[in-house]
Amino acid sequence: MKMTFDQLVDELEDRPSEELAEFAALARQYAIERRRTEIAENVRVGSEEWRSGKLTASDNIDELMHSLEDVE
Repeated sequence: MKMTFDQLVDELEDRPSEELAEFAALARQYAIERRRTEIAENVRVGSEEWRSGKLTASDNIDELMHSLEDVE
């Protein structure tokens, strides 16, 4: 059975300190692993776009600022 976030929070309130610390460590590790996976995917996509010519490099600050404005 899946828990809602609210149910999880309610359940955690009643747990001993040691379990809360262990849960916090696990949650932190899961977040780190997820972010690492996201970064790796961004690198993979960026590399593909670079190889295909979809991305270009420039040392012109005005061009860079203009390209960043297009993203927003």
